[in-house]
Amino acid sequence: MLEGVDTAFVQAGLPGGYRVASELDTGGYGITFKVDRAGQALAVKILDTHWHEAAIRTPLEISALRSVSHPNVVRIVDEGTLSTPIEPGRYRYIACEFVEGANLGDLFRGGYEFSVGEALSIGLQVAAGLEAIHEARLIHRDVKPKNVMFNHVTGAAVLLDVGIAKHLDVSPVTIGTPPGTFGWKSPEQIRQDALDKRSDIYTLGLLVYWLATGSHPFENRAAAHGGDLEAAMIAGQFDSVRHRQPGLTPQAAETIDQMLAVQPYDRPRRARDVVAALQ
Repeated sequence: MLEGVDTAFVQAGLPGGYRVASELDTGGYGITFKVDRAGQALAVKILDTHWHEAAIRTPLEISALRSVSHPNVVRIVDEGTLSTPIEPGRYRYIACEFVEGANLGDLFRGGYEFSVGEALSIGLQVAAGLEAIHEARLIHRDVKPKNVMFNHVTGAAVLLDVGIAKHLDVSPVTIGTPPGTFGWKSPEQIRQDALDKRSDIYTLGLLVYWLATGSHPFENRAAAHGGDLEAAMIAGQFDSVRHRQPGLTPQAAETIDQMLAVQPYDRPRRARDVVAALQ
């Protein structure tokens, strides 16, 4: 993906004042670089308008994205189009504050074990961040371990990749692969149905269940569906989190299970409801 988009290409295309330091990550939606701008460290994601609809933004969406200001959501500081001699306008960039720490997925793979208290605290913080995103009439669409940075010393969690969020008042553009990550989508994302903020609440439920138990809620059910994890998720049968993690309070366990309901109308209506339940 994004063949030929390297540090030299990005450096040449970014506005003056940006200095590309290194490549941070290559994902399904683009390539992210660590960049310095006037002494401030930024993470700059490059998106291809030919391959991903998140690269195509209306003025309404840009305004909404930049209006989100919350301690648990990465802040967007700049966005625009790379200046390139070939195919001008093809590549978009989104510059966000650089967040120190490690993402939840990397921590888990490195052997870190999240306590029940940490699982609930991270879930509460991400829910609070999602509430701020939803208040701007945006849906994130890709809540997953890799998109949450966590500082295990301070306990702070920050939701990343806000740049791919979609405004509820803007018609979707069908380009490339729909947003979302295998195993971390809501049933309506898997079916490619219309989405609203309750889709984010479902994927937050996946995240908190995983944090609290160390396992995906549907991994033990995939075998009954020919090994198809997403088919198991659409079917909706999973072991209640209270059976996998007895250390949870009844209210927290009930809320996590409700977040994983197949039908959106059976889930908590708002992220703020999740915040209240996990406190």
